[in-house]
Amino acid sequence: MSPKPYFDSIQVRSALLKLIESLSVSPNGFPSETIEQMAKGMYTFYRNPAPARSEYTFHPDALGTDTFKMKYGRLEEVLLSKLPKSRKSSSKYKYSIEAVTLATELWTMVYDIIETESGGYIAQTTPLSS
Repeated sequence: MSPKPYFDSIQVRSALLKLIESLSVSPNGFPSETIEQMAKGMYTFYRNPAPARSEYTFHPDALGTDTFKMKYGRLEEVLLSKLPKSRKSSSKYKYSIEAVTLATELWTMVYDIIETESGGYIAQTTPLSS
């Protein structure tokens, strides 16, 4: 049995960002402040490039791990299949939280994430070599 190919990562990222936007204004919101701050940090990360003359600290070896592949596959399934097909609001919320939690776990596997003094989260950058 051959592994299922990944969906387009741009499609997954777009669905994730829309989900974070909708949870930010939802009366149910995020289940914890930590997940909310991680999701908002990830949202900012994907919307903005690294500061001038720097790059995000990236761990490409994490992309090949079984854990990453399993979590990313589940994230795709939840974002692009389970969530859109959900009819009950409780199921939609459950899948929304699962997707955001998976995404933040993947984000921390691939990038060095640091907590800011204000309690938010950002991806650490390193200066570009000249």
